[in-house]
Amino acid sequence: MSASALWAKALSGIPNAGSFFWFDILGKQLLTRENGTPRSWQFDEYVSAAGWVSKTELLIASSSKLFLFNLETEASKKTLRSGGGQTAEPLQ
Repeated sequence: MSASALWAKALSGIPNAGSFFWFDILGKQLLTRENGTPRSWQFDEYVSAAGWVSKTELLIASSSKLFLFNLETEASKKTLRSGGGQTAEPLQ
């Protein structure tokens, strides 16, 4: 199941400017195309929505938390667990 389309606006200065991103929820992936070639990022749990935080970072919603994800380094930085309004320490 694919959902939650995300557009990287061409004028925004994002490295993937002009790219269309979407989630394969059941496959636990974020997908895009770079110069016609498919690119994907695999996650350990279901991911379903995102928003741009900076030129290279997305705030991604998964089945259990919100986290920052850097598209260039493929690293997660911080996480906020859903429920109870509590925050967690940065991911290791």
